[in-house]
Amino acid sequence: MRLFTAVRFPKNVIESFSEIIRLGREVFPDARFVTPENLHLTLVFIGETEKEAQARYALEKAGERYRRENGKPVTICFNSLGTFRSKGGDIFWAGIRNDASLSELQSLLLKELADVGYSVDRRAFKPHITLARKLKASKEKIDQFESRIILPDSFEADTASLVLSHRRDGILCYDDIAETLLT
Repeated sequence: MRLFTAVRFPKNVIESFSEIIRLGREVFPDARFVTPENLHLTLVFIGETEKEAQARYALEKAGERYRRENGKPVTICFNSLGTFRSKGGDIFWAGIRNDASLSELQSLLLKELADVGYSVDRRAFKPHITLARKLKASKEKIDQFESRIILPDSFEADTASLVLSHRRDGILCYDDIAETLLT
């Protein structure tokens, strides 16, 4: 099974990004846009594993520590749009401000996952949500599209999830299999 930890978004944020994705499909018809139900902020990518129980334990321990040391929701503030260069086409994303509470939660998850035996990616955390893959367009066209976009308002996240990534009838699905409270 393929797992990751994430912050999921409330309905109003998903609706705002649904409109951005709809517009994006019109402007960039060859790009592969994310389905709105799959929108999330990845905190730690775990990858392929059969150790679901350890991942659940690590999520709960990180949540306990976060509640004890911080106890307030994580503010998710969308602050930019951009692209990561990729061989088969760019990845189009919405950036999220990396405030202290978000950084603390992500660090706690890394530590707890490492403590139960996961080999976790230690690259710098760049919080973002992927909106599309395989975007092939000029910088000018992307800049023009970005200038039309209004990002959703910030929100307070009070949970973090363990998410299973799998295909159902050929369609990529992300299902929450565990959750921890942050407050």
